[in-house]
Amino acid sequence: MDIAIKTGLMFGGFTVSGACIIMAATYTKCSKYNLSDAFKNGAIISAFPSIAFAVASFFEFVRNPFVHFFEEFGIEHDIAIKLGLGYFMMLFIWPATIWGIIKGETAACVSTADEITDFKTKLLSQLHDKQQADAKATAPPPKTS
Repeated sequence: MDIAIKTGLMFGGFTVSGACIIMAATYTKCSKYNLSDAFKNGAIISAFPSIAFAVASFFEFVRNPFVHFFEEFGIEHDIAIKLGLGYFMMLFIWPATIWGIIKGETAACVSTADEITDFKTKLLSQLHDKQQADAKATAPPPKTS
């Protein structure tokens, strides 16, 4: 029961932090974010380390290589277990976070019809201004008699 509560709390924490990371990444890339999609992808991201934590907590043969690695550096067994679990979870959360950021940017950074219309209007006005400037620059000089 203790592992289930820890796993649930971890899932909730990773969901919120994953959603915040996705929203920050999409806001940095295109100045907008999608809250519902960010939390959905944050929940998907958090599933991987939460399942890894539960599996490593139940089965010693999964966590022992990581625990022994930290014990070789003279770290106490209790702390080595925590570090080993954290390292094991990190192996799952990094690729999931990258996936979530890419998926979030793909979903949130879609231009709306209004944005495309404004962009088109701006480009056409710039083109018109440039054509007028070019026409003035290439106009024949006035004739003098």
